[in-house]
Order: sequence, then structure tokens, then C-alpha cells
Amino acid sequence: IQHQLARNLFNALRSRQTIAPLTTTYPDITIEDAYQISLNMLRLREHEGEKVIGKKIGVTSKPVQDMLGVHQPDFGFLTDKMWVEDGATVSLSAYALIQPRAEGEIAFKLKADLPTTHVTPEIVLAATECIFPCYEIVDSRIENWQIKIQDTVADNASCGIFCVGAPFYDFHKLDLAQVTMKLFKNGEHIASGKGEAVQGHPAQAIAWLANTLGHFGVKLGTGDIVLSGSLAPLVPIVAGDRFELDMPIGFAMAKIKCAMIGSGNIGTDLMMKLMRSDWLEPVWMVGIDPESDGLARAKAAGLKTTHEGVDGLVPHMKADNIQIVFDATSAYVHAENSQKVNEQGALMIDLTPAAIGPFCVPPVNLENLGNTINNVNMVTCGGQATIPMVNAVSRVQPLSYAEIVSTVSSKSAGPGTRKNIDEFTRTTAGAVAKIGGSPQGKAIIILNPADPPLIMRNTVHCLTVDKPNESAITDSVQLMLKEVQKYVPGYRVKNGPVFDGHRVTVFLEVEGRGDYLPNYAGNLDIMTAAGMRTAEMYAEKMQKGKKVIVHDMTLRDGMHPKRHQISIEQMKSIAKGLDQAGVPLIEVTHGDGLGGSSVNYGFPMHTDEEYLKAVVPELKNAHVSALLLPGIGTVEHLIMAKDLGVKTIRVATHCTEADVSEQHISMARKLDLDTVGFLMMAHMISPEQVVEQALLMESYGANCIYCTDSAGYMLPDDVTARIALLREKLKPETELGFH
Repeated sequence: IQHQLARNLFNALRSRQTIAPLTTTYPDITIEDAYQISLNMLRLREHEGEKVIGKKIGVTSKPVQDMLGVHQPDFGFLTDKMWVEDGATVSLSAYALIQPRAEGEIAFKLKADLPTTHVTPEIVLAATECIFPCYEIVDSRIENWQIKIQDTVADNASCGIFCVGAPFYDFHKLDLAQVTMKLFKNGEHIASGKGEAVQGHPAQAIAWLANTLGHFGVKLGTGDIVLSGSLAPLVPIVAGDRFELDMPIGFAMAKIKCAMIGSGNIGTDLMMKLMRSDWLEPVWMVGIDPESDGLARAKAAGLKTTHEGVDGLVPHMKADNIQIVFDATSAYVHAENSQKVNEQGALMIDLTPAAIGPFCVPPVNLENLGNTINNVNMVTCGGQATIPMVNAVSRVQPLSYAEIVSTVSSKSAGPGTRKNIDEFTRTTAGAVAKIGGSPQGKAIIILNPADPPLIMRNTVHCLTVDKPNESAITDSVQLMLKEVQKYVPGYRVKNGPVFDGHRVTVFLEVEGRGDYLPNYAGNLDIMTAAGMRTAEMYAEKMQKGKKVIVHDMTLRDGMHPKRHQISIEQMKSIAKGLDQAGVPLIEVTHGDGLGGSSVNYGFPMHTDEEYLKAVVPELKNAHVSALLLPGIGTVEHLIMAKDLGVKTIRVATHCTEADVSEQHISMARKLDLDTVGFLMMAHMISPEQVVEQALLMESYGANCIYCTDSAGYMLPDDVTARIALLREKLKPETELGFH
């Protein structure tokens, strides 16, 4: 019977068809029986070529146990076919997933065998080489997840597939029980959990697994990857979902400190949002009413507060390193607030209709705003809700006119909106034209006194110059919808786009998250969410340059002293060592780049293709790069490297010859490669000339510029002069590289 049940489960896996619970057909089945069934199923998988690479424990946290109705852990095996690369796109059919669910956890890699009895968390940690953040997609071959412990053990602990992030070796300095995981689905934060969720400590869960498997004569061995169990409830998956996991177990980047002026509804809701930001740290709440609820909540949350307005904040900004300030007061006082904040060197995010600085609607023009501005205006709630859809149409074809109608609950329209309603309509209409992309814009606001209050509703009318391209506009609207939902989950298209002659109409609603404001106040929620999204982008820019990516050249530049005579095994061994050490990017080609094999430069022991085919599959976390010198390597070499798994290409020219790289850089970008323009011998020309050449490479599509002397000629001042000028003149998102 055990063999037949194993075959049934195996057939269910291969056919993607669920079966009835084993415990329904055989109610007397034991855990020992279930384990034997899982072993038989494993042998069937091994017969098809799968290899065991680790073990897993599941159903370890209370949220998962409550969700599944299983109140003790399960256990199973991991095979090489279950391991997928971080960042991969997974086909549900290719991986035979039936009813998948996502979970985040901590994975361990062992450097020594564990005993089979009396294993403790201390023994587990001593035998651990490194840990990883891990995403597991669990899946059940049992109908509707109607499982008991025997069902899930027999079904290999409901394992589907898994992927791991970068390894972390210095884990002994961490309290793994306090490590926090955040789970995101389609850009929305949907779950969180700590290491303590799994039996109090992840190592305790691994110890339980070692002792339990020891009872069956199985040990956790050297090199095993071991999953310790989900830290949060399981999340259902459908085709098209995008999942991300954030588990900061390495070096945490300091957050950008910020302050809020205005302790009313908007300021308080914004504070609640900022407190869960990964980029921003709210430090000050500024008001004028010492009894306001916003100031009281801020003080209770540990923020510094003042009821003396902006003048109570300014003297402390330098000492507290406040770099971003939000103004949620009114258009009439904003100009004075902004001047005082800007004098302290901080960026002002304006949530009033004052419109001193440039308009910002995050998915439309956020990336195009420069680094030098000191004031950004968030338009109005109506503008934030409707301009994305105006832009979604105008980016497909020209408009002659755009009109938006925003209807908000009377209860969600504060005194500022009521007193300055002309500023609202005037500012929104101007932004509809300027940011939305219409020659003429009009805005209408309606305050609806209905009780119970209605959530925000918006109608967007666009008149196209030519007959609307219905399919292209519909696709553009759907793409824009997903972009807005990344920071406003309650943003929805209720109908449309609807086409009537040259008129394109989209009907929207915005429901708030309920952080502080009621859910119907989507008009206020979208303002605070857009303000935070904008500030986070600027915070990311402020931090940019503090993140250093190590790009190792050992296997490419090291070819020269070896006269290109490096064996496949040497290449693989060194690459795997670099990968295990946490190096994220490893260059693999002939010493003179792709196509360098020649009498002139030297014949290598193996071809570029052979080296790449050998190395790329060996790496679990690192990516492979390649060097290409125009005149030696060609576009055909570039395409070959891409097909073999190269992720980054460095297109290198002499520092005065950047124009020969255009076809190679352009092709690399078309292939969606991380594309570096590499200026060699940069000590031979002035910093200004380096910039001229770098701008050419950037214009061809390079997203990173390397500036090197190639021979150790430049002293620190020479490096500073070139890198500083490049940083000033290139796009803020263009990365810089150097030796």
C-alpha cells in the first residue's frame, strides 16, 4: 500500500492533478507510514534524475499551523530540481505546481554533519556554514489543502520549489530569533514575521528536524541546505504574481531622517506610513495646537514634537540630520515654511496646493526630477488619482484636451480644501496639462455629503487628436494601474477605458489603507502615499553611492599572467569560491575579452563558450559578467554571452574612443543586459574630456560608467576629480565604477 500511495502522489505531481487525502482513504495511517510513503515517492523522483541537496521542516509557526489545521511540524527532502535562481520567472506548469502558496523563511547551509540524537540549537549553529533569506513555494498534491500531519509528511512536507538570496556568513553576530522578514506580493507588503515564530528560534527548528529524522536513520549532512520553516502565514499564488522577500540579515543601510509639519489628519496619516518605511525615519512632528491628536500620537510613538510651528523645528534640523521635510499645512504658509527648511539644506515635499516646486506624480515623472531641486509639489489628491490615467493615454497618442472629475466625501474634505477650493481646481488643471501630457486641462471637484460616506471616485476624459488605438490604450491603462497600486493598493479601475469616438473615459475609485484616516478617505490616502513614495525615491538617491558592489576580475584579468592557460576545473573552483564568499559579480572571458583568442593576444586553453558553459551553472548567487573590446569582440560574441547566462557586459574603449562602442552598448541594452561603458587609460585626458566620452556611452544606453587608469597612474586627487565630475554631470541613476 505504501508503494501504491507513493505512486499516486507522484502521478499527482506529474499530472498536476490533486488526490483525496490519504487520511480519508486510510484513516489509520501513522506518521511512520507517511514517512515511508515519502521515501518511496523520493525514489521515484531520483529515478528520473533528481538529486537530494537538503531537507526541510515545515508547519513550524503558529500562524501556519492555524491556517492548515496541522499542529506539529512536518519534514521532507529538497532536490536539485526544486532549486530556482533568485529573480527567476517560474512557470507553474514547468514546475508542476497545482495550488501553490508562498512563504518566507531562513535557510541554513551545513559545513558539518549533525548528530542524529540530542541535537541542540547550539550544535546546529556550530555546524552551520552560512544562512540565506529563502523563498519557498509550497504546494500540496492533496485536494484543497485538506491535510493532516500524515498527509503532508507523505507528500514530502508539501514542498514545491525554493530559492535563496545571498549567503550571510557572519550570522553568529545576529540574534536569529529577532531577524525580521517582510513579504511583498505585486509590490504590496502583505506579511511580516520574526525568526522566533519557528519554535522560538530557527536553529531550534533545525535541531528538532535533526532529532526527528535521526529516529528514521537519516541525518542532516555536510553541504545540506536546510529550510527552517515559514515565519508568517502562507500566501496563495496565481499566474502573473510577483513576489519579493526582504530579510535584512546583512549590513543595514541607515534611513534618511525626516520631519512632518502639520499634525492634522494628513500629517498624522503620513507619520503612520513613514513608520513602516525601509528608507525613511520620522524624527519630528510639528504642529501649532499642543492638544492635537497628531502630536499626542507622535510623542507616544517616540518622535520629537513641537507646537511652535516650523520655528520650533529649524534649530534642531542640523543636529538631528533632518534631510527631508513634509509640509501638510496650507498653501498660504507653505512658502515661508519651505524657505526656512531649504535654508537648512533639506528637501521639502509639499502636500499643499502651493505649487512652488515642480509637480510630481510618482509613476509619471518621478524618475525625471533632478537631484538639485529643493521643493517638490504633490499637486492635489485629484491630480494624484487622475493624472496617471491621462498620461497612460497621452503616452500612446496625442491629446487635444483632458478633463478630470474628482468626487470625494464631504467628511474627508478638510478646512484647507474648503477654504482654498480654487487653488485645488487651478493647480489640478495645470498639472493635468503639464504632467498628464494634454495641451489643455480642466479639473472639477465635487464634495458628496452622502452618509455613510462614499470612497473617492474619479472620472477621466481624454480627447485624442486621431482615432484612439483601443488595444494600445487599454494595455497602457493596465500597466499604469499596476504602477500606482505599488504604493496605493486601494487604487482601482472600475470601468474602462471606454471609447466613444475620439473620447476615452476611465472610471476610478481610491480606497484608503486606514492607517489613521478612515478607508473612505482615499483622496487623503493617495496624497500621503504619493508623498512617501516620492521621498523614498529621493532617499534612495541620497543613499546611492554608499552602496558598493564588488566586481571581481580574477578569472578574466588573471588570464594574463597565466598566459590564458587556466583549466575548466580551475575556473570552476575559483568561481565557486568567489560565489561562496559573497562576491556578487564575477567576470569570465579571455584576458582581452570576448573574441580575444588569437595569435596576437594568445590562445586560451578553452574557448569563451566553454568557460561560460562551465562556470555559469555552478553559481548559486553571483552573476557572471564579460568584457568586450570593440575591434576584438563583436555583437555576435555579445549575443553568445547573453545566451549562455552572462548578466553584465563591460564594453571597453580607450578613453578618447567611446564612439566605437555605440552598436555594442545599444545591443546590450536591447538584450536587457546590465551594460557598462568602460573608459580605459582615463589618466591620459582631463576630467572634462572624460565626462564628454562618458556622456556618449550613457547616450548609447550604458547604465554604468567605469573610469579607470588601467595602470595605477592616478593618485587619489586625480580619481576624485574625475569621479566627482562624472557624478555631477551624468544622470543620477547612472552608476559609477572604478578600479
